[in-house]
Amino acid sequence: MLGLQTGFGQILDPVKWSFSTEKVNDQEYNLKFTATIEPGWYVYSQFLEGEDGPIPTSFNFDESDHFELVGKAVENSDHRKEGHDPMFDMNIVKFAESVTFTQKIKV
Repeated sequence: MLGLQTGFGQILDPVKWSFSTEKVNDQEYNLKFTATIEPGWYVYSQFLEGEDGPIPTSFNFDESDHFELVGKAVENSDHRKEGHDPMFDMNIVKFAESVTFTQKIKV
């Protein structure tokens, strides 16, 4: 007797992103990108040391005559974890549960 079992892969989507804007003044706005992260998963910082570790979070903005970036995106989370990661054998910064990245722009 021969048995056959078929498994269907599940597409994992452990991070949900949302976006909002906040007016700072007549010429500046904050673009807010918020990641809601499922338990057991993490989003890595934009600012990681070295190139042999996890892939850092990054944002790519198309150049425009309508706005300019002011500085780099700022990370804000109550669930920031920093320390040595044995898998990558390096110090890393990662976020659990949620993190908001805020990029200021000038219009």
